[in-house]
Amino acid sequence: MADSDGFQFISHKRGRKKGNTAQILPTGTEQNRDIEDLGYVQRRLEQCLVEIESCPAVGRLVLAIKDIISNQDSACSRKKPFRTELIGYGIGPFASSLPAKYHLAMLLHLRKSLNVSECLVYDPVWVSVENDILLKSDCNLIPHNEEGKRTVCQDKDTMSIFFMPHCGKALYNNLLWTNWKSTSLCRTLLIGNSFSEMALSMPDQVLKSSYMYISRVLPYTTIIDVDKSELPEEVLSSTALHVFSDKLLQTIPEDIWLQTQEPLYEDDVEIIQNIQLK
Repeated sequence: MADSDGFQFISHKRGRKKGNTAQILPTGTEQNRDIEDLGYVQRRLEQCLVEIESCPAVGRLVLAIKDIISNQDSACSRKKPFRTELIGYGIGPFASSLPAKYHLAMLLHLRKSLNVSECLVYDPVWVSVENDILLKSDCNLIPHNEEGKRTVCQDKDTMSIFFMPHCGKALYNNLLWTNWKSTSLCRTLLIGNSFSEMALSMPDQVLKSSYMYISRVLPYTTIIDVDKSELPEEVLSSTALHVFSDKLLQTIPEDIWLQTQEPLYEDDVEIIQNIQLK
């Protein structure tokens, strides 16, 4: 079912936990989306940014990220602090969707608050107007659909922060597969749908067979829920910060690290694959 803002809500009725576990998927294209006036989009984005900046839940999230990075510096006896790169996937069609405007505003706020050195973004639903706004906002556009298969920065002095609001499970699974080693995951922070809520929304067998990397890393992941009550529900619903600490990663059995088969998906409506864009 699509709402008037261009989001499609997919409800997962099977599982062991009741509650809001909806996924939000972009559905618009330049042909069938009602693109708003550029000036209005920019003004509304500024309003959303003001709300984001004054939101206590977002403030606590920023402080948590800063503390995690600072603790990493201390644990490694680093002489200089980590640099940070910010990657945004699945922001949504913000030229026609209010929740997507909040998502973009949150990305821009994170970039400013965390002194990000580089901000890279991609969503296959974006149209030319949205790309222009992103470029004017000093965001670097990823030129093609990576399907979440982005390797974290190989510079060991860089922390990679992924902002992936309401993305499908396959996208998170692909990201983990691409960085399936402790030296990469320990420099990765992920803001997106809670892995623990995903696990509760489906049978264990499905999680282990279809989203095996989420299943494997979940017991070793620190999940910090983000309070969703202080913004419209669609903005932070099910959102959490996922931390992959080196201490916990070192306890993963070696045979699990050696399982590196590429995940494949058939008829998964939660991910837009390259073949669908050709």
